[in-house]
Amino acid sequence: MKAVNIKWDIDEDYKADDLPTEVAIPNEVLEISSGVVLSSQEIYETRIEQISNYLSDEYGFCHKGFDIELERKDVVQYALDAGTGINYYDGETTDKEINSCGENVRYVDSVTVDSFFDNDNKNLQYAIVSGMCLLDYDEWQAIKEVFNADLSYDDASDIICTLWEYYDRSPLDIPDTENAKTVKEAVGIEDLSLKDEKFINDILQKYDCSYEMSSEKEKE
Repeated sequence: MKAVNIKWDIDEDYKADDLPTEVAIPNEVLEISSGVVLSSQEIYETRIEQISNYLSDEYGFCHKGFDIELERKDVVQYALDAGTGINYYDGETTDKEINSCGENVRYVDSVTVDSFFDNDNKNLQYAIVSGMCLLDYDEWQAIKEVFNADLSYDDASDIICTLWEYYDRSPLDIPDTENAKTVKEAVGIEDLSLKDEKFINDILQKYDCSYEMSSEKEKE
């Protein structure tokens, strides 16, 4: 989440260029005290106030307002927390995906994401990553974490499809493989073929993230 279009309340002796107009907001700033029961609107208003206080405390100046820019994951998580626009099946989701997640997987309707907070406050902005279903988005984030690389969605999808199609493995099921030296170790698949290992490694090299190749003897 970011505060954007920040309008600082400064006097003429201070240059506005010395203060940022966009600031990324740390997650801890958005936390609500445990045990406090609030409605979804009250949660939103509380977070806006916390962001406002953070900006003033961090930069030493008051402000005359700011806009909020949310990524899709922020809107999705807010909708899930508030129970807004939820369904249990996405039309683009395959039976295999449904079966792998069980009955309780929840999706946020794309129309909800697109129109969330579409009320009298016209300053709110939303940077929607895409219209992908929540499972696709979660798997994309999971494979990025596995390889500690900022993979594009297309490159991540190529890897994810390989794992699903040939090894029936979701990135969400990959154990912690932080110290892995090979792709095979990173994805936790002992019978990963050399062909698939090379395919994945070639993608990772575009992100300066390569692994050692398993030896032919090891594959025998």
